[in-house]
Amino acid sequence: MPADELPTGSAPPASAPPRELGRGQVQALTGNDAVALAFKQVDPHVTAVYPIAPQTELMHKFAEYVDQGAVRTELITTESEHSAMSAVLGAAAAGCRTFTATSAVGLAYMLEAYQNAGALRLPTVLALVNRHAGGLLNIHNDHSDAMLARNAAWIQLHAENAQEAYDNALQAFRVAEDERLRLPVTVCHDGFIVSHTMERLLTLSDAEARSFVGEFIPPVDLLDVDNPHAVGPVVLPDFVPNLYAQIAEAMRWAPAVIEEIGQEYGLLTGRHYGLIDAYRMDDAEVAILAMGSVCGTVRAVVDLLRSRGVAAGMVKLRVFRPFPVEALCRTLLGGKLRALAAIDKTPDLGQGGPLFVETSAALALHIQRNGGSLPMLTNAVMGVGGRDITSADITGVFRQLLDLAGGTQPSSDPVYFMDVGNQGTKTLAGTNGYRNPSQSSRHPLKIVLVARGGQGARTSAYLIAEMMIDLGQYAQASTTYGPERTGAPVRAYAKVSDRPIDDREQIYSPDVVVVFDETLLDVFQADLERLAEDGTLIVNTRRSPHEIRRQIGLTGRHIYTLDATGIALSEFNTNRPNTAMLAAMTEILGLGDRERIKRAFRAKMKRLSEKVLQGNIRAMDRAAREVIREM
Repeated sequence: MPADELPTGSAPPASAPPRELGRGQVQALTGNDAVALAFKQVDPHVTAVYPIAPQTELMHKFAEYVDQGAVRTELITTESEHSAMSAVLGAAAAGCRTFTATSAVGLAYMLEAYQNAGALRLPTVLALVNRHAGGLLNIHNDHSDAMLARNAAWIQLHAENAQEAYDNALQAFRVAEDERLRLPVTVCHDGFIVSHTMERLLTLSDAEARSFVGEFIPPVDLLDVDNPHAVGPVVLPDFVPNLYAQIAEAMRWAPAVIEEIGQEYGLLTGRHYGLIDAYRMDDAEVAILAMGSVCGTVRAVVDLLRSRGVAAGMVKLRVFRPFPVEALCRTLLGGKLRALAAIDKTPDLGQGGPLFVETSAALALHIQRNGGSLPMLTNAVMGVGGRDITSADITGVFRQLLDLAGGTQPSSDPVYFMDVGNQGTKTLAGTNGYRNPSQSSRHPLKIVLVARGGQGARTSAYLIAEMMIDLGQYAQASTTYGPERTGAPVRAYAKVSDRPIDDREQIYSPDVVVVFDETLLDVFQADLERLAEDGTLIVNTRRSPHEIRRQIGLTGRHIYTLDATGIALSEFNTNRPNTAMLAAMTEILGLGDRERIKRAFRAKMKRLSEKVLQGNIRAMDRAAREVIREM
């Protein structure tokens, strides 16, 4: 869909409102590392864990804190997820502050003990790194694991990005341990899209975090022999309804408690949290309701459409359990809203997705009691199994909403799978997505690194992000995950900007392509064809830029070559060209000084011997001198 075919509206064009980012120490962290840092700052008494992707790196990081003596937490490595949750519940019942983490089928395996935690009202915290938990062998993101456990008497929070994942993790302990609730909390962030994406966030000091969370006051302590308790006895039929009625009453209290703690956290950080986040909804005629990482891409599209006079808005659901019925009804009813699409990242087969079904029921019951009119409702099922959700996909959803708002007869089935059967496209514009030619600088600069597994593309993307964030910029660094084996083709991404980067889509129209292995030029031909007209191609090869141009038939653009493999073999005897390619790219693009890259590399690769470290440093210096520019 070319840019000149984007929807337009009759409202006055409006720029994006100012963003309140809050305060704190600037850091470059992945979502997993951000949550691990929050847990480190809380310093719970006990955790137990079993590894499963994409959660594994979170607990690897926390285990580093344990090994370094940065926390006093007792970390129990178990033989299964069921055992991990069981150990955590035992510790919680013994009067300890506890947490654990898992993903997907790991949650399914611990589900018996997970439900025990909710029913017994043991205030533990679970970091759920969302991953497909259906019947297909798939390790990528959707919300099927969270939805599997949505009726297990746990509060459930969702994060859009690493910042929210960190903030939610800290608040979760306060919410779970509040004496009005005493309910466990699951904090969700999207696997790979957030968990493995490095970006800029603001963190508290350890002292500030611990002061906010406060001292733990055990609601029950099985080790208190003077006040004996029974936890988890057999419950006969006469008492089951009574206990669940009490849990239901606590859930009814939960929205007020969550908002109260979110506002207190806002006073500390400048980032206020509630149950939902309504974005540009005051006069919105069409809107999308969603949760998780897709909300960033939706926000970017809302801003684009607003600049074209379309009265578009977004409602981000932060709290899925308890479902925020009143907050949603206040936001979605009684205004100008005419059509609403709920985005679900998991289907409930035979009906709509869970978010759509619960929203429809909440709005219908509210109107039944209070009167009013219901906006047209549709359900876009997207991102299942990790399918990338693009800006073009979101624009397609808004186009359908505009048709409905304009009087188009709705389909008999409001539920559809986006990007199936020609419902969506991968690129919004033929010339690099949403770049506005009137802007003096690109937003953001989009870099694609293509390599083979083991050549260091992901590390290079992370180093770019760390360096640019250290320079005061905003950045995202991520990679695609497929066959996890050495030598398999991989693609990593880096986005750099002077302002926050909202969209979470992969890069389809890059400004820069860096090729770590010249045998991949044919494999990633599509990236080269969509390279911006004034874009840059950097190739690891012994050949000249002219020879590369002739091979791939590329017209225009700027081509550079470097024998990075030869440099790496010469300096540290390993075919790992990433440091040389990174130094060449930094030099060519003027992203930052080489010394900063060297410091970042040293800090990140402490596990390497001094000999190998020095070899990489020399490789960087040589690359800056030996890169060949096209004449």
